[in-house]
Amino acid sequence: MDAFFLELSVIMMLVLGVCFLMHLIRQPLIIAYILVGIIAGPLFFNILSETQSYQLFSHIGVSFLLFIVGLHLNFKLIKEVGVVSLITGIGQVLFTSLIGFFLCRLLGFSFIAATITAIAITFSSTIIIVKLLSDKHDLDKLYGKISLGFLLVQDFIAVFILMIVGATLSIKEGGSNSTLLQTILLGILALVLTYVLSKKVLPKLLSKIASSSELLFVFIIAWCLGVSSMFAAFGFSIEIGALLAGIALASSHYQIEISSKVTPLRDFFLIMFFIVLGSQMIPLNSGIEFLSFGERLIFLFQQLSPILIPALLLSLFVLVGNPLIVLFLMTLLGYSSRTGFLAGLTVAQISEFSLILATLSFNAGFLSQEQVSMITLVGIITITASTYLIMNGEALFKLLRPLFSPLERKHLKDKERINKETEFDTVLLGANRVGSDLLETLVGLQRKVLVIDYNPEVIEKLKKKHIPALYADATHPDLYKELAENTSLSLIISTVPTLEASKTLLSTLRKKRSELTLIVTTHQTHHAIELYEKGADYVILPHHIGSLFMSDLLLSYQNRFDEFFKEKVTQLNKLKKKLS
Repeated sequence: MDAFFLELSVIMMLVLGVCFLMHLIRQPLIIAYILVGIIAGPLFFNILSETQSYQLFSHIGVSFLLFIVGLHLNFKLIKEVGVVSLITGIGQVLFTSLIGFFLCRLLGFSFIAATITAIAITFSSTIIIVKLLSDKHDLDKLYGKISLGFLLVQDFIAVFILMIVGATLSIKEGGSNSTLLQTILLGILALVLTYVLSKKVLPKLLSKIASSSELLFVFIIAWCLGVSSMFAAFGFSIEIGALLAGIALASSHYQIEISSKVTPLRDFFLIMFFIVLGSQMIPLNSGIEFLSFGERLIFLFQQLSPILIPALLLSLFVLVGNPLIVLFLMTLLGYSSRTGFLAGLTVAQISEFSLILATLSFNAGFLSQEQVSMITLVGIITITASTYLIMNGEALFKLLRPLFSPLERKHLKDKERINKETEFDTVLLGANRVGSDLLETLVGLQRKVLVIDYNPEVIEKLKKKHIPALYADATHPDLYKELAENTSLSLIISTVPTLEASKTLLSTLRKKRSELTLIVTTHQTHHAIELYEKGADYVILPHHIGSLFMSDLLLSYQNRFDEFFKEKVTQLNKLKKKLS
């Protein structure tokens, strides 16, 4: 135990060093975690001796991640993006596997090997994409919701295929033909049991234990791991179980508190997942431990040389072909090229399911070790490259936008034009969280407000309250050009914290309407200084404003701390009103 503790300490120090380096060069930390896995793995320093412990941490991290994803899923989301996610998810799998099959045949693969490889490269990593979209605060955006929807469709297809391959392997090893049917029946039983518990038991149970923060925390851990284990025992993956455990609590009044308690645990254990993934990227032969560092580099080159060209060609297809397939399908369904492009970038890598499928197929005799290594190399290339593509998706779309303009339709599902008859002197970009309080104040000041948001659910709520609301992208220059034509407009407040969106707003409107008052939002101090230099009249820094407000309260109350009771009552009433 002491040895493992020391080993984990060394690993975390190594993670800190590589993450700090990535932070300095402004690169995503996921790449740092994978790099640590490769460095600490058996190919180089071989620090990861307790592999089973790290695998356990990895599974816990995946469970918590998909549990949180499930918490944010509800029937409204299914109604909102269910059809497009289903069509796009199935369509992408079909087109990618078909084109991938012919590409593999051209590379000289056998029929079986080409089929399995083509299927393997169709699946994208839900875990990595959710982490990236969460870091970008894009999970609640339309393209984020659609991406999450078709990634889950992919996952269900992947689980079904893995079940078939697993059953085939079981039969080959002397198992029964009834294994697959038995797994499906047990899965249906587990679904029914989870549903009954979520409707009949959980609401009453949560109302009794939610008063104790520690008890709620213990319940969350027990529920997430318990449901995951139940599905694993019935032959499904823990990922599916964790996702359904989250969905069961998605309609709970305590959803936000549950999510906030699990998030720190998720972040720590997910580091282990990416480290394990990195350590397993390069399959090794026995005897590697006797090689010197230089000999290991030569071994690595020898392993990669025969498979490098096929891996690069398949990686190029995944990085370029998959996004184009999704873009094409979504534009056919009536979405803008921007939504299709950003959603398409989320499928520009292969997933952990791909590596599992390759390993199972090797064990069943369908793939050679060389082909498994090639699929693994595709994983390294595409996961690394797609991370950069997704994190810089907006800038990339702006660069490539002229190429996609022929695909645009006149009437788009994800973009509305401003009604010329709508009267407004104020525009509020983003009406969720910070924006909801600002909207209440602006209405109280009798300003004629037009709300613009990219969340269909927010727009629907505002329209029910008879507040003028427009469903549009707050980062699109065309939107600002359209706003500039309204001569009665005098104030624009943007609560969108993205630096790129704020810079686009300022650069577009300052040239056309210099007299406009422009207020933007950011979470970073150095970004605020940059936005002031670009022409912002005021920059909202939520943490800065919060500390100033608290300071004003302390100054006004002096040492009469009992006065905080009044603020407590006021704030509590507002929070309850907002929650309802």
